[in-house]
Amino acid sequence: MRIEDEFIHKLTRSGALASFSGLHEKAQKIMEGVRILRPENIYATIGLAVTKINAYQLDDAIEILQDWVLKIDPQNISAKCYLGIALKFSDREDEGNELFREVVESASKEDINEKNLAAAFLENKVQT
Repeated sequence: MRIEDEFIHKLTRSGALASFSGLHEKAQKIMEGVRILRPENIYATIGLAVTKINAYQLDDAIEILQDWVLKIDPQNISAKCYLGIALKFSDREDEGNELFREVVESASKEDINEKNLAAAFLENKVQT
């Protein structure tokens, strides 16, 4: 049985909303469920990493982004941006800034949110 794309999209959005609302455990369960339903969906895996960042489970987020997402898609701008955030929050500022510079320099028009987020970190507009 194939789950409809619209349902997967709603689940992913629900997971993101839960994460940003501080419901980290629930958000992680939702994102893990999406990954089970659609293992080919790399953005569900990035979403799981973002929930880990929001819960300050930074080592887990770094592992997910480095060892899973960027191994599959080494040029993924979203993964690089969020990995930069996780590294910066983990007191690995130089590594994070290197990724932020790469995101700013190589982001396409579709990656404008990641480009702006990376630029904000580089300009120290975001407190860590």
